[in-house]
Formats: sequence, structure tokens, C-alpha cells
Amino acid sequence: FFFAESKVQMLYVDEWLAVVDKPAGLLVHRNTKLDRNATRFVKDEAAKLLPGRKLYTVHRLDRPTSGVLVFALDSSENAAALQASMDQKSCVKEYIALCKGLTPPSWTNENPLTDYDSKNKVKRSAHTDFETLAWFVGSEEVETRSSALSSPPAATSTFSPTESAEPPAKSEPSLSASLVRAIPRTGRRHQIRRHLSHERFHILGDTEHGKGRDNRFVRSRYGLNRLFLHAASIAFRHPATREPLRFHSALPADLSTVLASLPHATPDRLSRIL
Repeated sequence: FFFAESKVQMLYVDEWLAVVDKPAGLLVHRNTKLDRNATRFVKDEAAKLLPGRKLYTVHRLDRPTSGVLVFALDSSENAAALQASMDQKSCVKEYIALCKGLTPPSWTNENPLTDYDSKNKVKRSAHTDFETLAWFVGSEEVETRSSALSSPPAATSTFSPTESAEPPAKSEPSLSASLVRAIPRTGRRHQIRRHLSHERFHILGDTEHGKGRDNRFVRSRYGLNRLFLHAASIAFRHPATREPLRFHSALPADLSTVLASLPHATPDRLSRIL
């Protein structure tokens, strides 16, 4: 399993809450059902940065996901107030994902999802909005924001795994991919990953909901060693002052390196996309 070498970084702290930048590979807190042998947790490492403060988990990210993570501080009352604020529709979470295939410019998935711990397999409502930031097709990268295209390029044109701009030989594997922004409106476990997988746009590097063949391909050709899913930002109202807050986490170096290695993904183009 990909294990985080990066440290938890503090993005913001006040009397009520703390916001950290979570590296991929860490569980948010101890969970023996997921890994009884894990020894590093985001909550513990964040607590070391805040001596004398007590942290309460009100927000979670999957272990292989990196990005913005919020904790309440000091009391269960503060935690309840922050949880209530984050449950409001005004709370918006944005994720960046690289997935297989050529996605629509924008779309919504409202496929109900079964709770993992549900004995009766009851499906609950789930809603995720998606926006395509770029298609990586054939030997070029197309920016949807600056393009006149209203639909993805032909799926028969895929980006080449080689460094050259020439189309791949028929015997050489190839893959088309899309960089998307995902905004979950509900909070089901693995919601973004499951919604994209349901539409066969599985996230590259997803060992649970993706395809092993595709994961091996992008690992060997582009060095993608983990799930390409990053919690890029979160916006909500402060639980005490009601002031609007927004926190951002830049795409980590490992994911930026993967993007930069894709055909024609120049720094200038990527800076306009992200």
C-alpha cells in the first residue's frame, strides 16, 4: 500500500477548528476494521502540531486521498457546531481526479449507493456534480475551458504512452483520460470513486473500484503509484462567526508530476486548467 512520506501540514487554526493538508496514505484516525497494523494517523500528527488542544473528527477523507481536512477543537459542543455548519448546503467540497475515458463537459450522477456497513444493503441517495477540466487524447491535451468543443473528442484518438507525439503503434497499449472536478453534494463512503466507476470513468490508481490493467499501465508509464484523487478545496461558514471560509490545497508533487508527463501537458496549460 502506498505509504505517506509527507507530513501533515497545518493550513489554519483558531479557537474552534483546525484545517490541515492531509498526505495520501494515512488514515484519518485509528480504525482496526481498515488496518489494525497502522501506526500513523492524521489526527495524531495534527495533535502534535497543536499541543494542549483536543481534536474532534468531523470530516473524513479516504486513506489514499490527499488534501484539505477539517477538525473541530477542544469540546464536543464545538464539534457539533462545526458538524452542523459542514452539513449545510453552503458547504462545498471540490476534488480533482484523473479518470479513464472521455467524460462529458459536465454532468451529474445521482445513482443511489449502498452503505458499506448496511446489513440490509439499503441504498441511500447520492449526488455528485462533475466538470471536465481537460481531455488527454491521442498525442494532445485539449483544454475544455478554452475550447469550442461541446463534447469529448472521438474516443478512437487516445493519448500515447510514449514520449513522442506520434500515435502509438497498434501493438502498443494506449489510454484516453480526463481530468475532472468533482463536487459531492452528499457524503457517502467512496462516493466520487463509486460514481465514476459506475459510469466506467474509474479513477486511475483506484485499486478498489478501478481496473488493475489500467492501474498497472499508468504506474509503469507515468509513475502513478496511488489513487489520483485530491481534495482541492472546502468552503463553509464558520460555526461561531458565520463568516464564509474557504481553504485550498495545491495538487501534491506526485500527482503534478504525473499530469506533467502526459502528452502536451505543459506547465502553462496546466496552470490554466487547475
